[in-house]
Amino acid sequence: MDFARRIIRREVLPLAAPPPDIRAFEVHAVHPRSIAAAADIRPGMALILPALRDAMPWQLPERGVRGPLVSRFVDTAAGEIVELETVGFPFGARLAAMPAAIAKAARPEPLVLRDAVALIHETGEGTLARIAAAIVAERDPPRTLGRLLGGRRQGFADPYKYDLVDQVIVGAAAAVAGEVERAQSFYMMLRSLRPVEHGRIVEALYFYGMARLVEAEGGPPEEVRELLGAALASDPESLLIRARLGVEGAAAKPPHVGAVFPTQYELRAHDPLDGAPPPGPATWVSLAETLARLGPGQFLVIMSLGGYRANGYYVQAMLRLAELHHSVADWFPAIHVVTSHVAGMPHHDGWMQGERACRAAGVPVTVLHDPNEVVPQALASTGSPHNVIVDRGGRVVYEGALLHDHGYFEALGASAAA
Repeated sequence: MDFARRIIRREVLPLAAPPPDIRAFEVHAVHPRSIAAAADIRPGMALILPALRDAMPWQLPERGVRGPLVSRFVDTAAGEIVELETVGFPFGARLAAMPAAIAKAARPEPLVLRDAVALIHETGEGTLARIAAAIVAERDPPRTLGRLLGGRRQGFADPYKYDLVDQVIVGAAAAVAGEVERAQSFYMMLRSLRPVEHGRIVEALYFYGMARLVEAEGGPPEEVRELLGAALASDPESLLIRARLGVEGAAAKPPHVGAVFPTQYELRAHDPLDGAPPPGPATWVSLAETLARLGPGQFLVIMSLGGYRANGYYVQAMLRLAELHHSVADWFPAIHVVTSHVAGMPHHDGWMQGERACRAAGVPVTVLHDPNEVVPQALASTGSPHNVIVDRGGRVVYEGALLHDHGYFEALGASAAA
């Protein structure tokens, strides 16, 4: 499938006046093989919403549209509006909320915390600085930041009113803003906890916030750099941390990208939530046979959950895939969800909403039971899910969280460049 076929109409109109930031999402980057690239959407443009909306880019309801959709991108430098009509959403552009949207005080619902962390991870120092600006820009910064970042509305000053991820975000933002005492109150709590249990992106933001706090306190530069180094080790791709360290060039590749998938698994197709396997012959699925069925330019997505059957990050990854499937189904015809979960172990049914959305959208999901954890051990997984995309030759072309749709387009780009 050619992405250009999904573009029904592209029209360039004169720009009378710049739209308010509150209704705009800035385009930070565009994947070279994507609908957005085929439509000549470029970094520096901004996606304009038809009305004020309280959402992050990945929460836009337009992402789930299957039929014709009209989108408007503003190119302020060129004085133009690009009006697109596409089949589905014009996926492939990395979007970030503009400053006015980030700093807006009144939100009907708080941000999803891990979405806020992922936004900071994707867009760098600017986003955290905008959040930090909200601390000092509003008349009531404690309540403003509590609403902005998902606090429990009891106020900013009491760290006990926040869960660990709240504390990581708010502590880092306070340190960036120079609010040393407030940052200290949060990081005193965090020193006794384990941010790594909430994922490597959260852990990286924790170390980054600690570095900024030491810096704000006038601490030794070598300690600042050591903490930033720990942050980069946790999240080598983070634009936020790389910019602070002055790291240039491409980010360090995840360990398996470019190599052959580290194990040739053959696992039983069985969902442990269904109880014991049914009597009779078992259905076994092998990596080799699955790859052999892929056509040119097609990929296998492997989501390794370890002992979980599902979790919060898995929900996000599957919801994004459900939205994207309509646009990329030809390239991703197989999804393996690998789990060692044991029937009867604790499980939150709400974590299954993403997988249900995928099945409803026609995503070809196969659950494989891996009781001996062959896959996570081969990947040396430290978190869940550990997601990879593999080409038909068995080569890993993407390794990461897949919390957004970027990984799919990175895989397509890697394939085109090979």
